[in-house]
Amino acid sequence: METPPPRTEREVSGLHQDQEQRVRKPFVAACDLFVYSENLRTPVSVTTEIASTGPDSWSRERLRADTTVVNQLRQAVEGASGEDGWARLAKVGQLIARQRSDFDARTYGYPKLGLLIAAIDLFDMERRESGEGKVAVTWVRDKRRRS
Repeated sequence: METPPPRTEREVSGLHQDQEQRVRKPFVAACDLFVYSENLRTPVSVTTEIASTGPDSWSRERLRADTTVVNQLRQAVEGASGEDGWARLAKVGQLIARQRSDFDARTYGYPKLGLLIAAIDLFDMERRESGEGKVAVTWVRDKRRRS
């Protein structure tokens, strides 16, 4: 009896991806937070600068063309905003995580949600001081809501 030749890395990778596609949706739906393993493979040095995005970051045009991302961000900002249209970035992130447990800015090449929102350039962003000795808070508003 002959033993089959060993699979190449590409074949194994392709097999894993095919299996992942079949089982992904039920697992994602059952989770409060679902992180795709490919988002964990490349360590990213996180800084607060927009320039920290990597070579795999989606361009502004590509992000804007993805209506799922645009709608998800707009709905979350709208849901977290007050009467003035401004929402705390942390609250936006919480709403997105509740609505879509597999949403991750790293999927689009950005280490943080704030960098993804800045890159898509459909939102105004402001850092506001919370008071003496407190951490500044980032606020987001859909540019369509400007007064």
